[in-house]
Amino acid sequence: MANTHKSGLENLLIPVKKVSRQKGIFRWPVRPLLACCHNADLLALHQLSSDLLKHSLKVSLRRDVSGPAELKVARDKNIANHEAYRLVIAPEGIEIYAGADAGAYYALQTLREIVSIYGRELPACRIEDEPDFSRRGVYHDCSRGKVPKLNTLKELVTRLAHWKINELQLYIENVFTFKHHPEIGKGYSPFTPEEILSLQEHCRKHHIRLSGKLRPSRKDSRPAAVPSPRRKARISQLTGRLDTLSHRPGFHQADNGAIQRISAFVRCR
Repeated sequence: MANTHKSGLENLLIPVKKVSRQKGIFRWPVRPLLACCHNADLLALHQLSSDLLKHSLKVSLRRDVSGPAELKVARDKNIANHEAYRLVIAPEGIEIYAGADAGAYYALQTLREIVSIYGRELPACRIEDEPDFSRRGVYHDCSRGKVPKLNTLKELVTRLAHWKINELQLYIENVFTFKHHPEIGKGYSPFTPEEILSLQEHCRKHHIRLSGKLRPSRKDSRPAAVPSPRRKARISQLTGRLDTLSHRPGFHQADNGAIQRISAFVRCR
């Protein structure tokens, strides 16, 4: 059994930076109490509660770490990286320390994975973890094939966040309802601005940065097919500037210059 515990901790789906096995086992009681000190921790705690419910456990949540609890999630100002955390599982209880909300969220995702492996009895251990890369992204092209529904994208975001992905790049060439160019998304089940804002808020709660992608330079793209000589001339000018910028080190759509150029296309008449 000890060897099984060790191999499980060392072969998590998302590997942790450092894990050390301790003596003993923590067993979840029938009515565990989960405590935190920040509202931002409640989302991941509710996820953990759902996981524990599968083991017939009736979980209670409390926003106060001063009293006794099976799990306590707290902040430690000595943890500098905002995505880093320390997770300690001991026979008497579980403690999580993080320097910021993202770190606490990722610690709870690690704990959820440990629960999925071991169930009600968890091996005592100490985990210290932080990411190797500050940006860990997935690029999703929604303009090819079936256009996903908003709920599908939200489910994807939730899963990516569990895997500690912190950026989703969404390519929406012809599947967005442009205010001044509604013909671009015609016949493609385009996302509305309200849906993108809803997705952005969902990403924020799960510590994922949503980055929209648009490339009107391709000759066969819907934006490039927008009629009117003036619009085509504007797109051509925009394309040249974007192609130049896209080859610069560190170029990002959040740059003010890029936003201005994209805005020029979206608003041109």
